[in-house]
Amino acid sequence: MSTDELKEYIQEKVSAKIPNADYKIIRFEVFDKWSIPEYIYVFSDGKKYHMLETERGQVRYDNTTQKLDEVLFYVVDLLACWIGQDYAKGQKEAFGRLYQEKRMEICSLFGKDFCAREQRKVEERRKRASLACSKPN
Repeated sequence: MSTDELKEYIQEKVSAKIPNADYKIIRFEVFDKWSIPEYIYVFSDGKKYHMLETERGQVRYDNTTQKLDEVLFYVVDLLACWIGQDYAKGQKEAFGRLYQEKRMEICSLFGKDFCAREQRKVEERRKRASLACSKPN
């Protein structure tokens, strides 16, 4: 599947569940290592799908897969993050709870598997946070 076909597939699946999805800084194009604007790149090299994030001129995250479902989850997870942030904005005490509830609501639109994956990610973040807090200075 080409990058253009990948983009069409992802946007078709997402728009069926999130009609006004804003892809903000997701670029469905091949990553050019010589010009590194801060974006999230999702593309195909013909054999694998790439999900790559750049920040401050550096590649921060680079993952490849052969499974379309993993790419779809990656994009849905990013969209759920942005939607969750917008939804919970301005809610000081309840921000975290509202943010996570909205993320889970978005993921649930795509089925139980997406919810289970999102829940695993939440648990991994909690573990990392508690480990970081328990390290002696």
